[in-house]
Amino acid sequence: MGATQAREHTAQTATLAELSKALEDFDRAIQLDPKWASAFLHRGLAKEKLGNCHGAVEDLSKAIQLDPKNAAAFLTRGVAKEQLGNCEGALKDYTRAIQLDPKDAVGFRSRGGAKEQLGNCEGALKDYSRAIMLDPKDTIAFRNRGIAYGQLGNLEAAIQDFDTAIRLDPEDAAAFVNRAIVRRRLGNCQGALTDYDRAIQLDPSEATAFLNRGVAKEKLGNCKGAIKDHDRAIQLDPNNALAFLNRGVAKEKLGNCENALEDYDKAIELDPNNAAAILNRGVAKGQLGNCEGALKDYDRAIQLNPAWALAFRNRGIVNGHLGNFEGALEDYASAIQLDPNDADVFRKRGLLKGHLGNPEGAVQDFDVAIKLDPSNTVAFLNRGVAKEKVGNCKGALEDYTKAIQQDPKIAAAFHNRGVAKGQLGDSKGAIEDFNVAIQLDPEHADAFRNRGVAKGHLGNSREALEDHDRAIQLDPREPVTFLNRGVDKGQLGDSTGAIQDFDVAIELDPKNAVAYRNRGIAREKLGNCQGAIEDYDRAIQLEPARVRSTISLRRLKKLRNSCAALSQRA
Repeated sequence: MGATQAREHTAQTATLAELSKALEDFDRAIQLDPKWASAFLHRGLAKEKLGNCHGAVEDLSKAIQLDPKNAAAFLTRGVAKEQLGNCEGALKDYTRAIQLDPKDAVGFRSRGGAKEQLGNCEGALKDYSRAIMLDPKDTIAFRNRGIAYGQLGNLEAAIQDFDTAIRLDPEDAAAFVNRAIVRRRLGNCQGALTDYDRAIQLDPSEATAFLNRGVAKEKLGNCKGAIKDHDRAIQLDPNNALAFLNRGVAKEKLGNCENALEDYDKAIELDPNNAAAILNRGVAKGQLGNCEGALKDYDRAIQLNPAWALAFRNRGIVNGHLGNFEGALEDYASAIQLDPNDADVFRKRGLLKGHLGNPEGAVQDFDVAIKLDPSNTVAFLNRGVAKEKVGNCKGALEDYTKAIQQDPKIAAAFHNRGVAKGQLGDSKGAIEDFNVAIQLDPEHADAFRNRGVAKGHLGNSREALEDHDRAIQLDPREPVTFLNRGVDKGQLGDSTGAIQDFDVAIELDPKNAVAYRNRGIAREKLGNCQGAIEDYDRAIQLEPARVRSTISLRRLKKLRNSCAALSQRA
C-alpha cells in the first residue's frame, strides 16, 4: 500500500467508525501481533487525526523500525512532526518518503510545506510544481504553490494558482482567503472583499477570513464594517492579537482613540513583541496628547524592528512636539536613510528646519519632497513659506500658485500668495487672493488682517479698519492686528483710539518696537510730548536700526526741547 493510499484508508475508517473505536481495534491487533508494522502505521495515522501527535510519532517510529521501507509511515510521521513544530524533522521524513515512493504527489506537496515553513520558498515552489506534475488535480498543491508565489512577490502567478485551485474545488475556503490576500496586495480591495465573502460562506467559523475581510473593508473606508468583522474574529479566536490590532486601527480612523488604545493594549498583552501593535499604540497615545507615552512605544517598536522607517518618522514627530529638536532631526535622518523615497519625511524635516531658523535647509528638504512626490500640494505650500523667509518672494509666489493649481480649495495657499503679492507691491492682486481665502475659510483671521493691510496700502483705511475689527473678533490675542488697526485709526484721525490699540498690542507683545514707535507718533499728535519721548526711547532700545530709520535724532532732539520748554512754562 502506497503512502497516500494508506492515509486515505485511515480517513475512510474514520467515516465508517469513530477513530477512538478504531484505536481500540489497533490496540488489540498490536497485542496479538506486536510486530505487525501495518497496525502501528494505522494506529499512528488515527492518533495523528485525533491530534495526539506525540503518540502518533511513537507508533509511526515503531512502524518504520519494523518496516524501514514504509513510505506511508515516513510521510505521516512527517505530518505529525510538522504539527509539533519540528519542521526540520518533518523535512527529513518527507524526503525519505519521496525516496521510497517518488510518484506520490502528497509527499512532494508535504515537503514543500515544510520547506516553506523553514523559509525556503524557492525549494517549496519546486516541490509543489513536482506534486502538480504528478497529480494535476491536486487542489492543495495549487493553493500552496500560490502562497509560495505570493511570498516570493510573484503575485500574478499566485492568482493563477488560486484560480486553478478554486476551479478544481469551488468550495476550498482557504483558496478564496489566500486569493483575497493577494488581490488586496495588488490593490484590488473590492475583489478581495468578494473572495472573503465567499470564504466566510463556505466556512463561517474561520476567524482569519473575518479578520482579513475587516482589513479590506477598512482599506475601502468602511471602518464600521471592519470593526464588526474584527468583533466576529475575536469571538471565534479570543487570543488573536492581529484581530485586536486591526480593530484598534479601524477605531482610531473613526476618531475613537481611547477604545483603540484598549485594543492595542490587548494585542500587546497577547503578543508582547508585536512591533506594529506597539507602534499603533504610540500613534493613539500621541493623538490623545500623551507624547511621553508615545515616545516610549516608539522606542520599543524601534528596538524590536530597528529597520522600520515609519517608527523613526513617528518618533521624530513626537520628539519635535516635546521640544527635543535635535532628537527629532536625528530620527528623521534615520527614517530617510532607511527609506529615502518617503517624501513626507523630507517635508516634515523641512518644517522642523524652518521652525529652527534654517529656511535654506528647509527649502532643500522641500525640494526633495516635491521631486519624490510632485503631487504633494502641502509641500509646495511649505516650500513657498520657506522661500519667503529667505527673501525669494517670486519663488514663493510660484509655489503657492502650483499648490492652488493642484488644490484650489486650500485657503492657506491663497492667503500666503496674497502675502507674497503684497510684499512684491501688488496690493490689488493680494486683496483678490485674500478674498478667495476668506470665501474658503470665513474664520481665517490672518486673511482678514492681511487684507486690511493691503487695503491700507491702497489708502482705503475705512475698509481696512473693518477687516481688522473682524480679525480681532476671530483672534483677540494677535498683537499685530491691534497694531495695524491702530495705524488705521491714526490714518482716520482717531489718535486716541489708535493709542488704545497700541496699548493692547504692547500688552500682548511688550517687545514690539513698532507698536511703541506708532504709539509715540499718536501721543505726539495729541501733544503728549513726554509720553511720545518715552515710547520712542523704548522703541530705539528694542530695535535701534529699524526705529532710527523712521525717527531721526534731530526730530527726537527737537521733541525733547519742546517738551522741556513746556515744562518750564508749567
